[in-house]
Formats: sequence, structure tokens, C-alpha cells
Amino acid sequence: HNLPYRSIGSLFKGREDFMTDLHCRLQNSQSAQVIMAKQAIHGLGGIGKTRLAVEYAWKHQADYRATLFVVADTKMNLSSNLSSLVNLLDLPEKEAIEEPLRVAAALRWLEANPGWLMILDNVDSPEAMSEVNQILPRLQNGHVLITSRQSNWTSTVDALGLDVLDEQTAVDFLMEKTQGKRKTSPTDEADARDLANELGGLALALEQAGAYISRMRRTTFADYLRRWREQQAKVREWFDVNVMHYPRSVAVTWETSLEQISEAGITMLKTLCWLDSEPIPEDLFDKDEDMEALADLTDYSMVKWDEDGMLIVHRLVQDVTRSRIAEDEKKACVERAFGCVDGYELGNPTDVRSWARWEPVQSHAACVVAHADEVGLTAVSRLMNNLGLFFKEKCVFDQSESLYRRALQI
Repeated sequence: HNLPYRSIGSLFKGREDFMTDLHCRLQNSQSAQVIMAKQAIHGLGGIGKTRLAVEYAWKHQADYRATLFVVADTKMNLSSNLSSLVNLLDLPEKEAIEEPLRVAAALRWLEANPGWLMILDNVDSPEAMSEVNQILPRLQNGHVLITSRQSNWTSTVDALGLDVLDEQTAVDFLMEKTQGKRKTSPTDEADARDLANELGGLALALEQAGAYISRMRRTTFADYLRRWREQQAKVREWFDVNVMHYPRSVAVTWETSLEQISEAGITMLKTLCWLDSEPIPEDLFDKDEDMEALADLTDYSMVKWDEDGMLIVHRLVQDVTRSRIAEDEKKACVERAFGCVDGYELGNPTDVRSWARWEPVQSHAACVVAHADEVGLTAVSRLMNNLGLFFKEKCVFDQSESLYRRALQI
């Protein structure tokens, strides 16, 4: 398996019926009354789709010969992550340098070896959905679990909507999450209920609230709720539902935490939001002050580190952070993000020996180059060109060509 997170155990609450329904649909997919072996879990950003998929994979890992996690939010990431499966599956093509060849080998293995579970994560945009739909016909010998904000899937995919947590589940989560870490009060359960209702049962908002309260230790549920309510007017100044597509509760929850983060931490967050949502190599941040800022953000669960020492920033944190940056400040923030990638010793993109450096950074380079172009930062042409060379060597010609053209134009 290559599951990206460990199970959170008893903190995973309120999804028992959904998990049972999902299991029945997948396990019965070969019966006379066919229920789709391709399931899409759809719902609001931050509602807990990825967590549910990963918890399902851990719970039923013994039922499968392989449990595979593939981030599929863009065409590039879908291809890159399918390509990486040849290493996990120890296929002969793991020595190949051409990405299309590696993808084809992974798909052949899936066709020839039934009994696997594949999670296709963050298929949120119409473009990502289109790419996934193209490979679904080749994913017939296993179970496919898609997480997406999109609900309008084709007839070959059974879409299951994931709702917010019910009130009692949200209360139980907050109580357990902060047990021994909050300032207790005789009205704890009633205050937790008020807070759960105020946050609307959104899993991400509840997790953030619990992390904040646990971090502060001398904070009660009532203290947090008071801060939450006091920030509503301030948040409305920058919240735009048509741009963010997230409920107000997420933004307000993060706003109360951002009050406690150092100026260096805020600056770092405004830098990280222009990189990709894929894991970020720690080496991009080699200064002591950078690590202190990251430690501050980690304390408040705004970022986290995975088991491989890679930095994880949730896409919602990035989206909300970008929405809060003033127009006249954006270019400087993007320039800092560009500096992190551009200052990283990537090596010659045409030398396969440098690819171990390029692979974990390629999506961040592509992302920051795109944002830099948007804000008029013309110093990115060299990185554009090198990224184009890298994609050309890997035979990803469409992406290579677009980067070459734009670099030449600059």
C-alpha cells in the first residue's frame, strides 16, 4: 500500500453507516444485481472525503492484494502518480524514464492482477474528472474509490454524497480530541454542543477547533466560541462565497487561529499558498527562521509533516490564505515562493541522475511558475525552460511545449 495517512482510530466518528453502505456497494459489485465497483465520494471541501477513503482502505486492507492512493487533481498529477506505482509494485518498468511507458505498465498490472483498491483523490475540477473518466475503462479488475467535489459523474460511477457530521458526533469528537488538553468547565458538554452547531458539523472546522483548543490548553470551548463569534464581521470583509466555494465556518475557524500565529508564520503561510498541494520537500526551507515559522504553523495544524519528512499544506488552507492577500501584496508573496523553488539545487533536467531532485519539486515548480506569470513576475523564464526540458525528457510533450512557448514569449 501507499496510503498517505495512518488511521486516526476512535477519533474517526459518525461515518459507520456510510462506511457500511460503501462496503456493501463495492463488495456486491460482481453480483447479479450489479452495484458499481467505481464509487465517487462527493461533497463540500473540508467535509472529510479523503479521510473517509483512507479509513476505509485501512479497515478493509486485508480484503485487497493492494491498496493504492493516487492524487488525481490534475492531468499532470494523475499521470505522475500512476507512473510512481511501478516502483511500489516493483515492476520492470521502474527503470524506465518515459512517464507514458511507466503509466502503461501500471495500468497493465491493474488489468492483469484483480483484487485491488485504488483511491483517486481530489478529482475536483471538470478537467480532472475528464482525465479520470478516460482511464476508468482500464480499471475493471478492482475497486475504485474517487473523492471529489463533483457530483455529476457518468453512469459508470456510482456517486455517494458525504454530509456533515451530526451534532452528537461532533460533540463527541471535540470532547475526545481535547481531553486532558483544554481548560475544563462544568458546562463543557453544553459549550461543545454550541461550538459544534456553530461550526456546522464540518469535519475540517471541527479538527481545526480541536487543535486550537488543545494547543492553547488554558482555553475552554466557551472561550473559543466567543473568539469565533467576534471574528465574523472581520471575516466578511474578505470572504466571497463565489470565489472560495467554502462555508464561512472554515474561514472563521482559521481566522481565530491566525490571530495566534507569529508574523513569520503568517509570512510563511502566504508563501506556501502559491505552491502545489502535493507534499513539499523540507529542503526548500533551509534557514533557521523558516523552520521556526513552520513549527509555529505546525502547532496550529495549519501545516503538518508526513512520515517521510515532507511538508503537507491542505489545499483549503492555501485557497483561503490566497483570498486574504491584498492585490498589491500578491507579487511579493509569489516572488518569495518562486525564490524557494528557484534556489533549490535541482540539477540538469536532462540528466536522469538529477531526477530524484526534480520529481518531488516538479509540481511546485509548475504551480509557482503559473502564479508568477499571472502576477507579471518575468524572472521565471529560466525555471519555465528547465521545467520544459524535464517534461520533454520524460516524454510529456504537451506540457513541455506550453512551457517552452511561454518562456520564449517572455
